[in-house]
Amino acid sequence: MGRRLFVDASVWIPVFVAKLEPHPACARAYREALEGGGRLVSTDLVLAEVHAFVVRRLGAPRALALVEGVLRDPQHEIVPVTAELRRRAIDGWLRKYRDQPFSLADAVSFEVMREHRITEALSLDGHFRTAGYGMVPAA
Repeated sequence: MGRRLFVDASVWIPVFVAKLEPHPACARAYREALEGGGRLVSTDLVLAEVHAFVVRRLGAPRALALVEGVLRDPQHEIVPVTAELRRRAIDGWLRKYRDQPFSLADAVSFEVMREHRITEALSLDGHFRTAGYGMVPAA
């Protein structure tokens, strides 16, 4: 089995909306993770961000197909954001690092990575590096 990576909206968007936001390095890293048997972990907050973007750019039917495809794919694991997870993210990231411009979605992502012992994210968002995680593709 391949490695576990967190996948962020900043990579999913150019992968799923390649005509609008081309980024060959993202597409290659995503494809290589899947072909290598990797497990891609994300949250329902991140998936909601991607869905909202795709709805605006490509329409509701395409956005729904994307969400359903990710949820059906056994190589993707979407972690639900519970009240307890949100509290740990706020306390462990937003309060602790209040000098950083982390969003709630970032904080939840970092907490999921910490809890699942994931050290790298498929992301273009430098906040992952600031939080101490590796980034693929390397930015």
